[in-house]
Amino acid sequence: MDARLTGGFLEQAMGIERGDAKIIKNAGNNVLNRDVIRSVAAAIFSLGAEEVMLVGHLDCGMANTDTKKLKNAMEERGIATEEIAKLNLKEWIGAIDSEESNVVEGVKKLKNSPYIPDDVPIHGLIINPITGSIDVLLNGYK
Repeated sequence: MDARLTGGFLEQAMGIERGDAKIIKNAGNNVLNRDVIRSVAAAIFSLGAEEVMLVGHLDCGMANTDTKKLKNAMEERGIATEEIAKLNLKEWIGAIDSEESNVVEGVKKLKNSPYIPDDVPIHGLIINPITGSIDVLLNGYK
C-alpha cells in the first residue's frame, strides 16, 4: 500500500513484468481476515497463480501505530466516538509490531489455511522502499 512502492518500483525490484503477477495490497501486508486468504485462493484456483510471495517493507507506517493518535485523528474527521469504542484499534487498523515478524506470521497463516494447497510455495520477503533491495525471510521451496 505504501506510495513509495508504486509506479512499477516493487515490480522492477522483483523482476516482475506486466501480466506476470496478481498483486494484492493492504495496510501492513496483513493476513488478518478471510478477504486476504480468499484473494490468494482466487489467484491460485481461478487465475492460475503457482506460488505466493508475501512482501513486507521496511519503515512500514503500520509498525508501532499510536492508537491514541489514530483515535484522535478519526474523531477530528467526524468518526463517532461510540463507533471507535467498538473497535480494537490496533487490530482493526492492522498495526504491526515488526515488519519482519509480520511477514513470517502472514506466511504461517497462509500455509495453515485450509484453502491454500500444500503444494503452493509461499515465500516471505521484505523490501527496502528506498533502495529496492529485497531480502528473503522465508524460502517457500524449503
